[in-house]
This record gives sequence, C-alpha cells and structure tokens, in this order.
Amino acid sequence: MKKSALLLFTLISFWSNAQTLTPVPTQDTVAVWSVWSDKYVFLGDSTFNGNQYKKVFVYYADSVDTLIYDSLKYACLYRQDASAEKAYCVQRDSTSEKLLYDFSANLGDTVKISPGFISKYAIFTFQEPDGYASVRVEAIDSVLINGTYRKRIEIAPIASFGFPIEYWIEGVGSSAGIVHSALGLTQIADITANELLICMTVDGTVYYQAPPPFNNTCFEKRYVSIDENKLVDLIKIYPNPVKDKLTIQLENGLKPEELIITSITGQTISNPRFTNSEIDVSSLQKGFYILQFVVEGKIYRHKFLKD
Repeated sequence: MKKSALLLFTLISFWSNAQTLTPVPTQDTVAVWSVWSDKYVFLGDSTFNGNQYKKVFVYYADSVDTLIYDSLKYACLYRQDASAEKAYCVQRDSTSEKLLYDFSANLGDTVKISPGFISKYAIFTFQEPDGYASVRVEAIDSVLINGTYRKRIEIAPIASFGFPIEYWIEGVGSSAGIVHSALGLTQIADITANELLICMTVDGTVYYQAPPPFNNTCFEKRYVSIDENKLVDLIKIYPNPVKDKLTIQLENGLKPEELIITSITGQTISNPRFTNSEIDVSSLQKGFYILQFVVEGKIYRHKFLKD
C-alpha cells in the first residue's frame, strides 16, 4: 500500500514538473478518431478571435470501416495549447470558445468542460445552464499508447458522486472521442447514449484501441437494425438501480449466453451465473456497469447501476 502510494506520488510529481504534454497529432499526419461508427478528422485551418484552429469534420459510416472524404460534414473547431496542457473547441454556430480538456488539473480539482460536437445519438447529461459540465479529477495515472506511457486523467461528474467516469488521454483526447469530452458521462441505460472512442489511427496504424469488448475493431454500430429492435423488445432487465439480484426476462424461450459484466470503460469484472432468470450482483461495488450477453447470435449490452 505504501509502495503504491509512493509510486502514485512520484508519477503526479513527474507530470506536475513536466513542461508540456504530447499533443494530439494535427500536422503532417492523417489521424482518424472512430467514435462508434463515426469517423472524425482534422481537415484545414481556421482563425477565430485571433487564435488558430483545426477544422474537425465527421463522416457517418453505415456498414464499413472506411472514410469517404466526399461525404464529410463540418463538426467544430479545435485548438490545443500544449504549453498550458489544455485544448479548446468552438461549437458549430457558436460565438465563444469552450474548454475541452485540462491536463494541468490535479487530483481532486473541479473543471468545467464542454464538448465540441454532439451527434444526434449522444446525450449531454450533465450540461449546466452555462453550457458546461462540472467534473472532478478522480484519479491520475498512465496508460501505454503506441509503445509509450501517456498521462491519463479520470474524470467524473460532480452531480453523480463519482460515477460514471471518462478518461482524458495524453495525445489521444477523451475516451469518448477527440471533441467529445463530457459525452462519455451519462446515466442513461442505453450505452449508445454515451460517446465512445472505439479506436484512433495515425496514418493507417492503430494508435489507440478501446478496452474489451471493443478492442478488435475500429467500427462498432451504435444503433440497431429493425430486426434487432424486435429482439430488444423481447428482453427486459430490472431493477435498475439494483442491490442484489438483477433479473433478465426473455420471452419466446430465449436464453442469454456468454454473460459478462464489465466496467463502464470495458474492463471485464465478472462472468455471472444465470440462475432462475437472475444474476447475483451483490458483490459489486456501487457504480455503473455494463451487462453484455449474446441472444440468438446478437450481442446485447445494457448499462445498470449497482446501488
């Protein structure tokens, strides 16, 4: 315990004394951020209130892991200040700049942030009247990115007592996407209301990959087809929030297979046993989790809150 505390203190001290962090790649490379099935890229420059920005565009992919430049749609403006360890955005049709990330924040600090772009599927759950979300720095550590350890900051909304969580990752952006800070934070049961960075590529090479179960692709549909919607109608999961037993009710004799409980960021927590239409979650700590299982060959994911 003392050794872990000393290591954490050493890491925080190192980052506090560092002059700059590695910025996200904006020059002389082609970086692509895959947020579910959508692709985000920098394309061109712009000036706003005397500052230089990168233009961010999005491609709404339907079924293939490709990027078609002729179909790009303008999303927002992005600016990073590596020396101040911060990044900013100007939302489409906005007249003001907002803070996306602050890598200079310390453990326990409160930061007000806002996403640069909100897709039609995402929900800005913790938006306040001023257009920001107030988040608290819950943890600071490092994560291996492309062979190098990068600073990672865990944030959580002030309004929800530490859950759910999102990560800012040095050289990548947010675990929700490049201009999607705060959109990984939602208490909606449908996890597709969260933005999720599936992967990031630089010049065609995978630079960042989301944790399991999203670690084998750069394309993941956030929505379901008509046939899959019919299947979802046959599945009921309750109560939510839950204390001890989570009931999975399936009609027409359907049975769930390959049950997995993961953290909100995809780390596997357990493989629960399905008994009498229930799974035991009493041993889980309080917080948000994702229950994943397979029904008739289709993966079903449901976010629940352990109370």
